[in-house]
Amino acid sequence: MSARRPPTAFTAAWRRSRLRVWAVLGLVACLRLGLAEASGAALPVAALPSREITEYEVKAAYLLRFTRYIEWPAGAFAAPGSPIIIGVLGRNPFGQTLTNTVQGATSQGRPVEFRQLGDLAEAKACHLVFVGRGHEREEAAWFRELSNLPVATVADSLEGLKRGAILSLFVEDRAGGPRVVFAASLPAARTAGVQLSAAMLPSARHIIREPAGKKDPS
Repeated sequence: MSARRPPTAFTAAWRRSRLRVWAVLGLVACLRLGLAEASGAALPVAALPSREITEYEVKAAYLLRFTRYIEWPAGAFAAPGSPIIIGVLGRNPFGQTLTNTVQGATSQGRPVEFRQLGDLAEAKACHLVFVGRGHEREEAAWFRELSNLPVATVADSLEGLKRGAILSLFVEDRAGGPRVVFAASLPAARTAGVQLSAAMLPSARHIIREPAGKKDPS
């Protein structure tokens, strides 16, 4: 049996913020659920007696948490008080969940806003852009178009990371049930000019550390 990993700064901060996140979602009963597990950090997609926590409620919480562990260049913001903008490009699998999760939230001293994006041009004005499943044909071109801008792109599958996303969220089956986990691409982050916090990376399920052809996800 593998030794239980101690909480990282990323997971510890997640635990401190759970009260606000789950209160927004109406899931206060989920406070007993943690992010760090023995075989890797993840927030469970679990069933409660009264209600099921959906995959996209968990992913919405992840997106908000990501904004607190990404450093954007100063030029990515028009003013010191400008918001961090989270956009969804293409089909929105969150419904109202992402809107509710970021409502009233702040990150790095800035308000957080959600936008449903109509096209790629609108995505270029965001700081974090999520692309959901069903856009496999388009997402490689979308990620390539955004790759040289200070936009943290997030795919809805591990395969999306290989198509150019900086981060990906995906469900992994485990003995205790499915878990939403994340992966990161350091080369993609460097190209975009954004920095992923070292406190965040130990919680990643996979990390691409070198450009394609040099090393597979770790």
